[in-house]
Amino acid sequence: MSRRRTALTHISMLTITAIAGGRGAWSADWSETLDANLLSGYVTNVQLLPDSHRPDEMAAITVDGKSTAQTETATFTLTPRASITRYLHETELDNYSGGLDFNYQDKLERGQWSISGGGVTDSTLTSELGQTGISYVNLRHNAGNLAIGGQYSQTEQLAWQLQVAGQVTRYADATKYNLTNYDYGTVSAGPILSLSERLQGLLTFEADRIDPKSGTPQEQYSETLELRRNLSERYSWRASAGITHVDAGPAGTQNREIFEIEGSRQGERLQLDLDVRRAVLPIGLGLLARQDQAVVSLAYSSSEHGTLALAATYIRSDPVLFYSYVVYTGAAWVQTSAEYRYQFTEHLTASLGGQYSRARNGDPATWADSTQAHLALTWQSPRL
Repeated sequence: MSRRRTALTHISMLTITAIAGGRGAWSADWSETLDANLLSGYVTNVQLLPDSHRPDEMAAITVDGKSTAQTETATFTLTPRASITRYLHETELDNYSGGLDFNYQDKLERGQWSISGGGVTDSTLTSELGQTGISYVNLRHNAGNLAIGGQYSQTEQLAWQLQVAGQVTRYADATKYNLTNYDYGTVSAGPILSLSERLQGLLTFEADRIDPKSGTPQEQYSETLELRRNLSERYSWRASAGITHVDAGPAGTQNREIFEIEGSRQGERLQLDLDVRRAVLPIGLGLLARQDQAVVSLAYSSSEHGTLALAATYIRSDPVLFYSYVVYTGAAWVQTSAEYRYQFTEHLTASLGGQYSRARNGDPATWADSTQAHLALTWQSPRL
């Protein structure tokens, strides 16, 4: 498996470096890692159905890999992953997921450019949480994305950025559950101003378009102002705010405010990350919907070998209206989790954890609850 992944990584890296002009193609430093995780747990209400508390036992095995090639000016990363989940009683919920992501960055004399992308195949049991709310069926969900961007420094204080990206989303038997296959494209550009050694300001103009296979295409245009600041090697934050204009065709244009706040603290024993945002994003009904998202995570090293990890995630999609007709009633999902990890050796870690989830689809008063308790073993290979 390692030889196959190595060969694939070498071929991908040589292809991209050939596009870039071949600089450093034969002097790259290569490294690889492989993680394997075996998890066994007790779960209730996997499908997040209202008024249901069906218990079950589950087991999952996950394999993640990472291959990195680096030269003096360029970095290439390839990240494959695969997971299989099986249930003792609800066997119709058995599923597998897999993905492959890549990222290439190349520094130029007065800037840099990058290309990234990937693909994923998974189940609507997870892909629709907080998005469409259709997480009560086990349908195949496939998605792929590609983004190309660049940054050019005109002066020490002024730089310009440009990015073009595309996304495709497909479902198995989509129309049976009112899901829709769609394509989504976005273009963004704007100036970057260095206000000080640690503070940057960005003004971004963006245009997006969603093309559902059944339904009306929608477009949106937005203007966003962003500030980034590195307070020190341990602390950093960024904040953005703007307005987006959603063109719903005959239903007219709707204006929505958008924002994002992100902060992190990287300490020797404590790591804290926070991301809160409001954006207009595509969902599996072939619509652009305003979403509120929040993620907070904390990892505390209680000893040389032990780490306590806490996390909370929240996603809410607002209803979508055409004229006064509600074409989508909205959805929400929140999950909290706690996990204690103990590192036995350099490459072997055991963890004990649990999580609690709530979700709703449509009616705000109808919530569904789910719980999980698990024990897991993780093996990490040495860097190759």
